[in-house]
Amino acid sequence: MPAKPNDMFGYRTRRSKASQAAWDYANRRCVDLYALYAWPLLAAAIPCTLFWQGESSQVALFVAFTVLCIWPIVIIERELARDQHLKD
Repeated sequence: MPAKPNDMFGYRTRRSKASQAAWDYANRRCVDLYALYAWPLLAAAIPCTLFWQGESSQVALFVAFTVLCIWPIVIIERELARDQHLKD
């Protein structure tokens, strides 16, 4: 996790770069959420790959991957807007 807000690495949004506390919270929360969401995606990918042949399995996994990549951003931005980073 990058130590200071920057434009190159880390969770970079206007809200996350507003303060050091917001930066630390957003980057830590992002790692936690992506780690949490990686397991269901992996669990779904294995049977889809083994038992569900064809283009539809690839589309389903792509949609799931896209949603699970975007959803943490929605959660973190909502938490930053509600000043959740100041409560921790």
